[in-house]
Amino acid sequence: MTKKRTRPKTYEAEMGGKKVRVTVPESDGYIDLSAAQRAQHEAWRPLTICGANRLAKGRAKVSVDPEDARLWRVERPGSVEAHEPMTRLAWQTFLAEKVDAEAGEAVVTTKQAETILPAMRAAVAALHEVWAKCREVERTLGRDLDGLEGVIQDMAAGVDDPESIDVDYVRDAINAQLDDDVAETDACPGCGERNTDNLVWQDDGAVKCSTCGKRYTPPAK
Repeated sequence: MTKKRTRPKTYEAEMGGKKVRVTVPESDGYIDLSAAQRAQHEAWRPLTICGANRLAKGRAKVSVDPEDARLWRVERPGSVEAHEPMTRLAWQTFLAEKVDAEAGEAVVTTKQAETILPAMRAAVAALHEVWAKCREVERTLGRDLDGLEGVIQDMAAGVDDPESIDVDYVRDAINAQLDDDVAETDACPGCGERNTDNLVWQDDGAVKCSTCGKRYTPPAK
């Protein structure tokens, strides 16, 4: 006696507002209802945390929510959220709409990079020119001015026309910067920081540099 072959048959069903395809075996013209029920159960059953992480492939991390163990804690770049456990379809939709779409918005394409390349080159060239002018000012004054670039940035933010900057403005701006700097002998030996806002006295008499984190004892006067 020849045994009849069992052939799979695919049906479309609507689950959660989305169409899914369910494949069930068919034998002798009758649908194997137990297989159909199992397929439907699999489609509606929430994923395990391990399964969700496996599907995410590092794009998001799922763990047990610390405040409610029934929920998922979903961590993705810039966001930590609590969610009800999701089915495979719901989780894949979440990854596509929330994670992949937002990541795509943050990516600069090659075509965009080509478009902005001239502007970026011009900005770098302008910055090199600023540095060169700062060194020229230092040579003229005969001293190092670590915060001179910041002084110039503040000036640029405060005035639209460089010609409106007068002698008094320049003198007062640079002197204010000098008042904020310690002597070179008291500068941080780690990075050379001299700004008093970044050199913090400690209770033990040492100074901690906020720029590089080094602790040191300034030389005795």
